[in-house]
Amino acid sequence: MGSSEQHRPFHIFISRVTGEYGRVSEALAADLRSKGVIGKVQIDFRQEENTETTLDKLEQYVRTADAVIALVGQRSGSYPPEAAAAKWAHVLPAGIAKATYTQWEVHFARYYKRRLSIYFGFDHAKATAHFKPEHPADPTADDLPGQEAYAVWLTKTQGVDRDYFTSEHHLCRLVLKETWPVEIMSGPAVVIHPQDLEKLILFFDSNVDLFAELTTATNDPEFAAPALKAKNEINNLSEEYFQSSVVDDMPQFKAIRAFLINPRNQEWRKRYTNIARQFKNKYEAHRNEFGAFEKIFDDIFDRLQARGALAGQDALIYAFLHYMYCHCDLGRRTPEEKP
Repeated sequence: MGSSEQHRPFHIFISRVTGEYGRVSEALAADLRSKGVIGKVQIDFRQEENTETTLDKLEQYVRTADAVIALVGQRSGSYPPEAAAAKWAHVLPAGIAKATYTQWEVHFARYYKRRLSIYFGFDHAKATAHFKPEHPADPTADDLPGQEAYAVWLTKTQGVDRDYFTSEHHLCRLVLKETWPVEIMSGPAVVIHPQDLEKLILFFDSNVDLFAELTTATNDPEFAAPALKAKNEINNLSEEYFQSSVVDDMPQFKAIRAFLINPRNQEWRKRYTNIARQFKNKYEAHRNEFGAFEKIFDDIFDRLQARGALAGQDALIYAFLHYMYCHCDLGRRTPEEKP
């Protein structure tokens, strides 16, 4: 096997109805990416060659994936046009006449014999919601009887192996407990996706005026010197670096915090949380490779700079990384804390 094949990332397609499990699937994708996996969700979709319809694109993504994780709830999502579905009619199992986009994703996975992990947030047999969805089912937009029939077909007719999740953290824990190829959990190098932080920094820098009125907010209690001194010792961050670099950036923390807590920036707050989770998990897994914690800051900085989009933004890059650290989104709070 050639080296390019050996190091090809393991691709996981995450199937869900966006309005129901959008946020939880983004958190799951971030956790998977922190382990070196490419977790593709619908927000990652782009224009592709040789795909005329959305259903064509779904087929391509599932066919080229190594595994599919399906989050099944009460919502069905929408149906593709009949003309688009007719092209793939041979994929549908016997007895199934039509399917929504999200249901098609599972049918494609079964047809191509992809590894399929199914997690239910709603127990149709007991009419019980284990996980509270972001937006409840809408009888005017969802085919609720059709989704219930689909769930019964999966669980009773097909008898698929499945688990039920009760929270975002519970789902991520269940998925990461699965037996995945060893290179996912212990790759030889840190694999991160710095473009997410890149986009956030660019938006922050170009929209400071949108949240200027909140910059008078008080600093987070976690920025207090005694707490940070203890954290520095736990994470092996030198006193010299802390005083010369981190402390110098603290005046910018109020602006960053105001940006993140502003209700208008809710989506950017979600992105920040996912970015921080990815960085924390991945770097803690490879903590011994860096020695002093400032080496981790430098590693992330070098990766961002290598992409070229943040030229001239050195100070702001470090300010965001130092904010993550002081806000306890990066690094350990206690010696016992696990990534």
